[in-house]
Amino acid sequence: MRPQIEAFAKQIMQDYQLRPLGPAIRTARETARDADWVVCNSALHTAVAQAVSGRDVDVQALFDLESPGKAAGAMEHVKRPLARRIDPEGQADSQRVDSAPKAQPQDDFEATRQQFDEG
Repeated sequence: MRPQIEAFAKQIMQDYQLRPLGPAIRTARETARDADWVVCNSALHTAVAQAVSGRDVDVQALFDLESPGKAAGAMEHVKRPLARRIDPEGQADSQRVDSAPKAQPQDDFEATRQQFDEG
């Protein structure tokens, strides 16, 4: 029994050894530089739309569409809608502004006339 436990422990320890990730990881700059300009343009437009609408920017799947091995998974990822990120601080500010009493809009001519009368 002890040899089996030691063999299993050795296998576990081998799995925990550090593996060089450098060759496997590409930076975003390298990915964009090597991609077709149409993909880069689509990624830029998508990133802006995601950021403006309060979603986290996630455009990696657009670059993965070019890779035959990743294309099917990337297409499923692109089709899936991203959840919006809720900003509690911004939401509280919006509610505060919405609940504040509204001032009556005043015509510019009327405001100028009042200032003239007071002056």
